[in-house]
Amino acid sequence: MKMKYLMPDHYRAFFNVPGNYGKRDSFWEFDIEEKKATCHQCIEAPKKYEAHLKCCTFWPFLPNYTIGYILKQKSESYQNAQVFLRRMIKEKRFALPIGLVAPPWYQKEFLDNKDKIFGKSEKMLCPYYQTATQSCGIWRFRGSVCTSFYCKSSYAQKGQLFWKHLEDYLSYLEMALAEEVLVYHDYSPRELSEQLDFLNIDPDQMNLKKLLGQKSLPIPQAKKLWKHYWQKEEEFYIKAAEFVDELPLKQIKEIQGALGTDLLQKLLEARDKIEICQNK
Repeated sequence: MKMKYLMPDHYRAFFNVPGNYGKRDSFWEFDIEEKKATCHQCIEAPKKYEAHLKCCTFWPFLPNYTIGYILKQKSESYQNAQVFLRRMIKEKRFALPIGLVAPPWYQKEFLDNKDKIFGKSEKMLCPYYQTATQSCGIWRFRGSVCTSFYCKSSYAQKGQLFWKHLEDYLSYLEMALAEEVLVYHDYSPRELSEQLDFLNIDPDQMNLKKLLGQKSLPIPQAKKLWKHYWQKEEEFYIKAAEFVDELPLKQIKEIQGALGTDLLQKLLEARDKIEICQNK
């Protein structure tokens, strides 16, 4: 499948910036077919994972702009995800200006017992997973981890390395863009840092430890985080998507930066090695 069908269009510009390495213009057309690991026929289901859960026992982080894109979709296939997101927003269930994070209890449970529960515990099933069809309800807009996760690759180590570099680059873009949105909306470095703490919960932090048993953020804390967008959260997310759509090339290059350029170069080098295998 071509890369342009695996990722949403708003990332295209970050794979096609003048001055980047190699065959940058062709990455979106790069065709990689994974026959060993597929979403529809989980290779691990008979021996390692439950067939109806697969590797979807993971709650992915969705950055602010991605939430906006999902909320803007007109297709019926996104209705369940939209209902879920609006409920999370309304009930203050860790829907933050930076994005929607897994609740603290989930993060702790996942970190403490990953080997025991991954692919096995229905309690840990992704909230965007469609049980009726056993498919992803936000597939086009799924996060970096889900986009790049292949437990086996048809290209062996070269394939695994490619997917690792794709995850690294997409993860970098997710955070860089989500933070750029916050800066645009007048969030200070300290306010941004406070939100980053929610992405990787440390139970030893007293201000986060008390949230482990709660389903929602306390109203005073949520108000502080949302500032002038309190009770306008959905509007904020949609504006975040529009902000990303309208980024000029100069700002795209600034967001990408030296680190992003380096990550992209490693990804393209990994892509080139797979193309060599394909052409043999």
